[in-house]
Amino acid sequence: MFLNSTAALIIIAAEFVVGALLGLALAALLFRFRMGGWRALVTAVSAGTTFVVAVGLAGWACWSPSISSKYPGIANLLTNYAYPIAVVCSLAASAFVSLGSPKRR
Repeated sequence: MFLNSTAALIIIAAEFVVGALLGLALAALLFRFRMGGWRALVTAVSAGTTFVVAVGLAGWACWSPSISSKYPGIANLLTNYAYPIAVVCSLAASAFVSLGSPKRR
């Protein structure tokens, strides 16, 4: 499949938005919907970035010839569970950042 740079940017932006929404949802549940704008922004950016990086690393590990030939079980695991791994990483990052970020007034 041919993929140009515009389509790749759209896919990356969509992945970032999915990760940011997951992080905001978790932070809203942790703070019972009483969090400020700064904490929400930092949580969304960290969760979105973590989601994009985790999906990228899982995709790279799936298609890397060195990992596929040496560790076929790990490559199959990452291929089958790339997005669940990314979701868990994104939720963990948003929880750490939202609980650890200071309140701004």
